[in-house]
Amino acid sequence: GVDIVAFFLLHWVVGITFMLLVTVSVLQFREVLHPDILSHIIRPQESQPDLIANLLQDDGWTHTKRILPSLTIYAGLLALHVWLPAMILSQNGFDEHMALFRPELWYIVPERLQIPIELILFHLVMLSMLEKYKNRIGEIQHTCLLKVCNTLQLAHNLLPHSVGKFRLRKVIPLRNKTEHMDFHYGKCTTLIDPFWEELVTLHEKNDGIEEFIESHLQFIEPQMEKYCDLGSERGESTEPFHSYIALPIFEKEKFTKKLLPPRIGSFRFRKQEGSTNEDISIEIWQEVMGNPVPRPPEGWDYLGDNGGAIEQGRWAWGKERKSDVENSLAKRKRFFSPIYRNGKFIRPWRSRKFWFSLVPIFLKVGILLIFSWLAVSFCMYGAISIPLAIGRALYKILGIPASYTHDPFVFTIGSLIFYPLQIYVTDLINSDKAKIKTLNILRKIKLIMKVPRRKAIILFQVGSLWLVLSPLTLGFIYKLFFLNSATFWSMEKPNIHIRSVVTIWAVGCVLLHLWGVLCYFSAFRRDIWVRIGRFAFNDMNNNDNVGNRAAPVQQAQPGDDGENNWQGENGVVHRFVETLSSVVIDQEWDKVDRGVLVGDSTLPISKKLLFLLVVPIAISFGCTELLQVVYKTYFTNADLGDIPVEKVRLLLYQWSTVSTFLSILLLSFQAHIRSWFRAAHKAARDQRYLLGQVLLNRTAS
Repeated sequence: GVDIVAFFLLHWVVGITFMLLVTVSVLQFREVLHPDILSHIIRPQESQPDLIANLLQDDGWTHTKRILPSLTIYAGLLALHVWLPAMILSQNGFDEHMALFRPELWYIVPERLQIPIELILFHLVMLSMLEKYKNRIGEIQHTCLLKVCNTLQLAHNLLPHSVGKFRLRKVIPLRNKTEHMDFHYGKCTTLIDPFWEELVTLHEKNDGIEEFIESHLQFIEPQMEKYCDLGSERGESTEPFHSYIALPIFEKEKFTKKLLPPRIGSFRFRKQEGSTNEDISIEIWQEVMGNPVPRPPEGWDYLGDNGGAIEQGRWAWGKERKSDVENSLAKRKRFFSPIYRNGKFIRPWRSRKFWFSLVPIFLKVGILLIFSWLAVSFCMYGAISIPLAIGRALYKILGIPASYTHDPFVFTIGSLIFYPLQIYVTDLINSDKAKIKTLNILRKIKLIMKVPRRKAIILFQVGSLWLVLSPLTLGFIYKLFFLNSATFWSMEKPNIHIRSVVTIWAVGCVLLHLWGVLCYFSAFRRDIWVRIGRFAFNDMNNNDNVGNRAAPVQQAQPGDDGENNWQGENGVVHRFVETLSSVVIDQEWDKVDRGVLVGDSTLPISKKLLFLLVVPIAISFGCTELLQVVYKTYFTNADLGDIPVEKVRLLLYQWSTVSTFLSILLLSFQAHIRSWFRAAHKAARDQRYLLGQVLLNRTAS
């Protein structure tokens, strides 16, 4: 029947997940672009200590102004990135071949119980992942936009840049020496230059002031190149333009002082050194764009008591005070600017230059939008399809029947493999970008050819044991124990060929490297699960534990796992990986150590796996032959009654494999077992002899 609860819960989880992703992405996008573009349109995230009170306090028009832009953004992105790609794929018949459109489900418990549990778990995991990795979305947006905008020459129009330095454009005197008044308050006064009067007037109107300055500078012969370095490029804040300049403007038959700000758009103004009150000259400097500003800043979305643009480093909203980063940004280059000609401002579309530049700009912006749509659509599809494909490939490699495929669980398995690997590769590329760019393959090949013979033999042994022998052995064990039917053990037609050997090797590689990853991260130790539980239940609010001293974690000592400690930073697996990566990637051949790469790691693993493969097979065939001899001696026929021989061999192999595996574990953990036994013996002895007894010190009589 129809489960109405699961129906509504499924749609709610899908809807709230989409809203969370869109909200986080749009807020990150607001911080990635230049503040002149979206910072005055999109409201930043704010702390809401009392959401219900704020909801009731604001009027209906305020809520309407907030809801309508949100609905427009959600609906537009839903149609653009969900409905449109789905329709394109469906119309071209791709949905019939994609796992995303053909989910497979398998219910262990009743559907009405399993579906709500899975949806709730998915929602909680999504919340925690977004909270932890939401800045990654902004970093990806900034990286992609920076590369594409640099290619299309739109970086100065869309992305924030720092001011690299200032270039001196002209030094203009404040007063016009050719014009005088007869008397003003009983003395002769020189009039101010008309350029400064019109500049102050346009600044008050805020209309095309940069174009006015640029038009006047074009008719002035260029001076010798002179630059002023800016300390912000070195992490300082030493911009030398911070003082207003008082201008005596003659209006309505009297002089009034008006202030000229030190910054107007991309221009800066300051008095020339050595100027006197009678002969004042003003220097006009212009910004030279520096490097792009990395966005978004770390911790910009922290909603604490001291929130705001200054503390968070985000772009200011409304009348908020701007942060130092925003104040030090270079002026954004506009696509179309007003034109100042013959003392008048002309609208851009009335000039011929506008129409010549309109088509290239539209093409560039169109290419950027199409690329953004393709990038977001492919990322969304890849974020779902790649983990799903990895999980299904693992199912197929491990030989799990298709009827047991449950795509939510398959997606989880694939995500645990894909996303950590993707984060690791991204961090590796970003940290060693210069090193990867200068990678010389031919030089690497020459160095590999010069490897000492002894080191080459050790590396060959490592490759043979870790990549060939151990995976094949482990794959055969898995196949014999789980996949082969009883007919295989009849040994009449052994079904072994090249394809099956490759499949067996793939299974062994997956299981062996899965075990290696778990050992590398100490997944078999108790302290790692204690940390996970502490993070999940006690550290949900980071502020609760500020100032608290972390509890000491007991470090594993060598020898805890028998002969070697396989887990943790000091374990065999960690030393093996670090040594092999230093040799293969950095080509530090002096670190090739036979003990670390062979004697302590790959050789013991291969020996134990071979022992686990050979001994159960020998026991199975040996016991079967012995049973046949006994049965033939006391009974007339050679068969084991009504039980086929192949089933007896399979059953004996499975039991002997389990027994051999437990024996290997007991031998490997005998130190732990001995310590546990001693502790249990001591506890039992204390329980028997010391419980309720009062111990007194014996004094000599």
